[in-house]
Amino acid sequence: MPRAETNKALELYIEALSIRRAILGDEHPDVATTLNNIGRVHYLEGAYDDALEKYLEALRIRRIVFGENHIDVAASVHNAGQTYHQTGEYVKAMELYQEFLSTARTTLGYEHRDVAIMLKCIAQIHHEKKEYEKAMELYTEALRIGRITLGDEHPEVASTLNKIGNLYC
Repeated sequence: MPRAETNKALELYIEALSIRRAILGDEHPDVATTLNNIGRVHYLEGAYDDALEKYLEALRIRRIVFGENHIDVAASVHNAGQTYHQTGEYVKAMELYQEFLSTARTTLGYEHRDVAIMLKCIAQIHHEKKEYEKAMELYTEALRIGRITLGDEHPEVASTLNKIGNLYC
């Protein structure tokens, strides 16, 4: 995997955003995608306020374009939730994680890898808040779904097992 060159990526995304806005307008799905990509660069750099600004703008556009129960909206919801989680804003993160989970279950089904991943994210917040029983319940469900959808030897399954192990420490 090549080393991330976030400065170059950001430069290219900003140019793409300028072109897309000029040609497509401000409320186009491709504009939202580019905003999301810019947000990801900021997130990777630890610039969470900047990341959140771009993620929320992408989310606003995607809600307008696609409505509430669309997987692209859910992706933006997840990204914003992840950023709030990273900054310790658990209430906001949990609201967005729950929204993602609801959309994922509706559009993808209850036994989908994205549902397992989100359950693990929600469990992590409970774990960090020392709500160990709730964390264990959610990690266990994430593990069950992960094993069904990904198989026993998948890195995501290993990650969930590791999180469960951390509850015992």
